[in-house]
Parts: sequence; structure tokens; C-alpha cells
Amino acid sequence: MSITAPFLLSMLDYADAGNLAEDQVLAAIGIIEDYLFRRWVCNIGTNALNKVFENLHYDAVRGVSDGADYCEALKYSLLRRESNGRFPRDDEFRQSYTERNFYGIGRKRLYLYNCLENRDNVERVNVVDMLEDGTLSVEHIMPQTLSRKWRDSLGTNADAIHEQWLNRMGNLTLTGYNSQYSNNEFSDKRDRDHGFKDSGLKLNRFVSTCESWGEPEMRERDDRIWRRFLTIWPCITTDYHPKAEEHESHPLDEDFNFTNRKVAAYVFQGARHTVKTWVEMMQSILGSLYEIDPDAVRAVAFGDKFPARYFSNDPLEYGFEIGPGLWFNPGNSTATKIEALRRIIERMPDVDSSDLSFELYDEPHAGARNESD
Repeated sequence: MSITAPFLLSMLDYADAGNLAEDQVLAAIGIIEDYLFRRWVCNIGTNALNKVFENLHYDAVRGVSDGADYCEALKYSLLRRESNGRFPRDDEFRQSYTERNFYGIGRKRLYLYNCLENRDNVERVNVVDMLEDGTLSVEHIMPQTLSRKWRDSLGTNADAIHEQWLNRMGNLTLTGYNSQYSNNEFSDKRDRDHGFKDSGLKLNRFVSTCESWGEPEMRERDDRIWRRFLTIWPCITTDYHPKAEEHESHPLDEDFNFTNRKVAAYVFQGARHTVKTWVEMMQSILGSLYEIDPDAVRAVAFGDKFPARYFSNDPLEYGFEIGPGLWFNPGNSTATKIEALRRIIERMPDVDSSDLSFELYDEPHAGARNESD
């Protein structure tokens, strides 16, 4: 994905300067691959990824300066993200694996089946080229159209079983003889010339040992492939935590004057986000609020009172996009930014102003300008 380029280029430049060994580079790329694949299985939107990959390398480098290993700091940065930037944990990953249609996935089938067949396999099969040129194709073991014999073999719940299992991993495999298999009986697909028993593919080993093909066999194979998913795309963990910095903290609902104060981080609904400026904070938090309740944000943005004049439905030369067709102009004071957030959150039934707080550097920055800070 080209969206990873800011991270990858920065990391490779960092490695080229002698800061990372080759095995660390490979491990970091593996972490990113894991992150992206799990998110794809869970069908998480990509709108948060620009921000994630813009800052990810610098988060890791800050961790290194804090005494951490680069990859451990990288994992910490991904694991602390919430909402659309999140790293899916195993429970979400498993639920999505169970519900996902893995048949209609376009070219992602090249990556998926190459990993399933070749990861940890010394005798590699050129899955990608063979799928590309049609030598191999994805086969439904239980066919897309049930014949009378298939219905009889599946039993009285044939339609329900077919609907539930047709496009799950437990029923999908690779073959070079898809057109010959058609919707033939399972025993014919297994025992014929070039059938599953003759297959040299790892994906077909369990299938070749089965006496029949119904819900129990699909469930067993689905579980086997799930365990392989966890091996190839594991949930990352880390023991690294940044050294705690002492910052003055004030919630949004406090009567506090933020003028001429420099923000270090904000905490929203329990998740802490480091930022460099109030503008960066606004870009991040407005995006989060829009994901939770776009109607509330738009109601304030297109109302006839303050702070509507700082929003626009047209691109702004100095501004950033919050959601489709909605832009914010941050060229205003810190007090204006804070009040805009208060007005928006007042309209959100699922968010309280106490859910948002700001960590400030200890000393006021005398003379600091707030118009575009």
C-alpha cells in the first residue's frame, strides 16, 4: 500500500544511516504487514492511515531515545491507537475471520494464498504467478451450486450450511483443475486423476484425508486455517512503555485559560495522544469526534452561530479536512479552538466534556502567539 511510503522511506533512511540492522528492518516490515492484513480482514476503514504512517517512524525513534528497541517502540505506537487507527486484537480478528467472505477479494487472493501455502514452506510453490496466469484458481470444495447428490450429502440443513460455509476459508482451496471439478461429488473431486489426493499443495492435505465433506469437515479445516492465520499474522505485544513525563493536565470542562500554554498531549476516552501543536491536536480530535457523531460536528459547522465561520464545505488553503466535504480553518486562538470543541461535544450524547483533557508543558510560553499555533 502506497500509504505506507512515509514510514518506509523514513525507516529505510534511518537504517541506511546505520541505526537499524537488517533483521530489525525485516521485523518492522513484518509488523506493518501484520497490522495491515488484520485491519483488512476486519474491514476497518483506511481514512486514519495517512496520519498513522506520517508519524509512525518518529514515534519509534522517540522510543529509541527513551531506551527502547525500535520494533518494540513501533509496536507500542500501533497498540496504543484507537478507533479507525487501531491494531485489531485476536477477538476482533477471529470474529471477522468467521464472518468474512474470502472468495470475492480480488487481487488480495494472491497475497492471502501465497502466505497460506508458502509461509514456512521450504518447497515453495509459485502461487502468485500461477494465480495470475490461470494455472491455479480458487476452488469451492462444496460447490457454489448444489446438485441433488450434494444436497443429500449435506442433509436436511443443506441450504443453511451452504449459505454459512460457502465462502469461508474452511471451504476454499487452490486447484489447477477447477473446471474439471465443477459441482461433482466430493469423492470424485478427491479421487479422480489430479484430484485432491493427487494435489501437492499444503492447502489440500487435510481435504485429501476426508471421507466426506460437510459442516464438521469445513469447521475442522476452518479452525486449522485459523490457527495458521494466528501464526502468520500474530497479535503483537510489547513490554515497552514510555517513561512518564509529568505534565500539567486540565479537562475540557474545567474553567481554565489555555492561552499561551503549549500542549504536549491530549487524552480522549482513556487513550493518550502526543501532539506538537494545538493545530495538530485539533486535526486529530476533530477527526475522532467526526467518526463518532458526524451529525453533531456538522450541526455546529453549518450552524448560524460561533464557531461556524471557522468551518467550510470547500477546501481551505490553510486548513484540513475533517470528513467528506467538511474543512476546518485552525487560524485562530487557542481559546477559540477549545470553545469550538466544547460546542461540538455539547451536542454529542455519547461523549462528555470530561472525556477530553489536555496535558500542558509546565511553564507558560510568554509571548507565544495562538492564532495558528
